[in-house]
Amino acid sequence: NSTQCYNGGSSCAMMVASSGNPQRLIQKITVTPWRTYHIRYYIKYTGLSTDPQTMVLDDKGVSRLSNTVSRSSNDQLNWTVVDEVFNSVASTSLTLYIGVWGGHTGTMWIDDITAEEVALINVLRNDGAPLRIYDPTNHVNYTEGVDVLPITDPLSGGYSIYHTPPVPHIPATGSRLKDGQLVAIDAYCVTPSFRYTTPACMTEPGVFYWLEKNIHDLANYFNRSSGLFFYYDEIRHMHSCARCAAKTSTAGELLAWNIQQVSDIAFSISPDAPLYVWSDMFDPYANAVDDYFDVEGTIAGSWVG
Repeated sequence: NSTQCYNGGSSCAMMVASSGNPQRLIQKITVTPWRTYHIRYYIKYTGLSTDPQTMVLDDKGVSRLSNTVSRSSNDQLNWTVVDEVFNSVASTSLTLYIGVWGGHTGTMWIDDITAEEVALINVLRNDGAPLRIYDPTNHVNYTEGVDVLPITDPLSGGYSIYHTPPVPHIPATGSRLKDGQLVAIDAYCVTPSFRYTTPACMTEPGVFYWLEKNIHDLANYFNRSSGLFFYYDEIRHMHSCARCAAKTSTAGELLAWNIQQVSDIAFSISPDAPLYVWSDMFDPYANAVDDYFDVEGTIAGSWVG
């Protein structure tokens, strides 16, 4: 308990450095498979020597969320809200951790932790990510643009860790939906990694177009035999959309196919350029494994590419 709680509350968690031990709040939470969840809490600290973390693990110890809260430059922080979003994948129960790992100094307060299911945040709209609107009782499908107005994220592709998600609306006329009717929506939603980064779809034609254009530009500015570095590193979301799932059987096969396409593009422009990548996504002793964050299926075999 602490008298220094958020918004005048009567109690909160207070963590004081002690012998360099980890200090964490741990809570088991019940979830529904393949749903998006929003974690929110408030944090302040003084003299903290390490970054606080938010982590969610499934019952096998696979991480569904692992983000740090970057410290301010003076190691002091007044009450600040922290938002995190993750997908439950196939789990029915998960464990939430909030705190610090390893040795540290300083004092930290945590207050008002909430966990809620949310929908349509960072909803992805392209031909590889179909959206289905239906009655979950009789499975009658409804048509977007007729029964429900088109659904788009307010940021329109500018993904963030959390923002107010879109609210579906029924058109004034022509909809088969009635007031009070229960409706389900199946959709593909992006979950940013490391709070601010979003993996690119590995079968999206626009990505290959952008890549080819950039390699051309580099070749015009530098020697065509200069090395090219491709940032394949800690890809935490892969082989999820319908287009990728139809392309290959596993995430490892998808990654192998993708890097071969990228290599072919690079060599078609700069045939003498050496290519470099981080090794982790192609190494069975690093991240080319089963159960890697939100990657669906094994990454084994990625090294074939």
